[in-house]
Amino acid sequence: MRTATPAILPESGPAAWIASPARVALMAAGVLGAVFVVFGFVFTGLPRDELESVFWGQTLAWGYDIQQPPLHNWLAVGAMAVLGPTPLAFALLRVLSLGGMLAGVWLSTRTLAGRDSLAPGLAVAAVLSTTLFGVGAVLNLTHSLVLLAVFAFLPWAVARLDAPTPPPGAALALGVVLGLGTLSKYTFVLFAAAFLLAALTHPRMRRVLLRVRLIVPTAVVAGLLVLPHGLWVLGADHTVVDELPGLLHGRAAGLGARLWDLLRTGWLDPVAGVALPLVLMGLIVPAALPGGRWGAPADPDPPAPWRRVLLVAVGLSMLLVSLVTLAAGGSRLREHYLMPAALLLPMWAALRVAATRPGPARAGRVAGVLIGAAGLVVGGVLVAGGVVRPLSCTRCLTDLPVPQWAEGLRAQGFQGGTVVAPELDAAANLMRAFPGSRLLWPPAGPRQLAWRPGTRGDDCLVVLSSPAEWPRVRAWMENTLGADGLPSDPPLITLHAPLRGPLTERDAPLNALAWPGGVGDCR
Repeated sequence: MRTATPAILPESGPAAWIASPARVALMAAGVLGAVFVVFGFVFTGLPRDELESVFWGQTLAWGYDIQQPPLHNWLAVGAMAVLGPTPLAFALLRVLSLGGMLAGVWLSTRTLAGRDSLAPGLAVAAVLSTTLFGVGAVLNLTHSLVLLAVFAFLPWAVARLDAPTPPPGAALALGVVLGLGTLSKYTFVLFAAAFLLAALTHPRMRRVLLRVRLIVPTAVVAGLLVLPHGLWVLGADHTVVDELPGLLHGRAAGLGARLWDLLRTGWLDPVAGVALPLVLMGLIVPAALPGGRWGAPADPDPPAPWRRVLLVAVGLSMLLVSLVTLAAGGSRLREHYLMPAALLLPMWAALRVAATRPGPARAGRVAGVLIGAAGLVVGGVLVAGGVVRPLSCTRCLTDLPVPQWAEGLRAQGFQGGTVVAPELDAAANLMRAFPGSRLLWPPAGPRQLAWRPGTRGDDCLVVLSSPAEWPRVRAWMENTLGADGLPSDPPLITLHAPLRGPLTERDAPLNALAWPGGVGDCR
């Protein structure tokens, strides 16, 4: 790759921090450390998707939930093998995924920028200062975090091919990224296709990407990674395609209303979610604005074609996702569906700023503002999640009084065994208190019964979100677990404890039924 003329940076101050890989890593480590402390030690419960991973992660399999590929669950199996099904295990998985995303952003931007040392650090700080990633990704995502961690390396894997002699293992690296991305979220295929098509707009990359000697080994590596799960999907009774209308919020509406919903949720919302650092960079370095309207034009340096590739990839991603959504009968997209495309925009903006070769003072201002914004956004959301959210949350999954519930269940005679639950909110959170127990989730179907046939304990526990669920659960247990003779109106255990949080005394009740000694195969 041809390299750009690097900006002249000061030897100290924010710009020096941003330009130093070690200091950028230290800044990211501080953010990730705060996330780890809040999710691993402050929160007492797990978010929703982590609860499903507690269930699916009871065994290794080529596939689990038809809506999600298995990579996150495989990682969860490893984390739980070391730390148990605890907030600590999933906090570790969260920070590793976030760290992978930030490392990919830094490495990809550095590769696209050539010799410039300012752009990679600016891109990392910009990502952390967005509401989409600094708030949404930090606080809410699971499978999509793994997707972002893999996708962030795709520009690096493609751009390193832009050399007279690509480095050894370039096709292997691209194949690994494509394979792991597909195993993280099925939507990766759309974003990867968009980026590869966008890369064809680069004059030199057209010759590289269409070479058979690149396509064949890349496809072989990616195919070998995906093949076992692909065979599992072929053997399933249905695929994620059958569930797309529900996932994409299909509704009976005219074409105009559906197009507006798509424009708003698929185009405007993702851009708005990353707008803050882009606006700040544009205000401080006006020459970085498209066309350099309020200053000298951005330098048409060698990385310029890659900046165009990033913008084309964003547009193609949004277009492909919109077309798939319309074809599936959907109309609205959830916040995180377009995150991989949005991740490219802070990288593009950082490259634009670096291309202007800002002087030391301006480089220091933009670096300082982005570092401060990242600290405020991430710090604010962690404080809000740890202190404010318990005051107004509805399901309150991260704030459940799991230790108090577990103590109450032991007092009622449940020491471990099999836990049956039509909903995972409380039951999956309780699993860490009863190591070696088996969790059964009726909506998952009969496949789960082959898992963990031996349990540490002989008791049976049924966790209900409402007593009205008992007739349905009772029928399932009689038909599936051989638990004959269950009473229609057994004595209900109701435990009360306050939600976690220094400012709240809100009650969090737990409804359960317990059979010490077990019943049928529920033991």
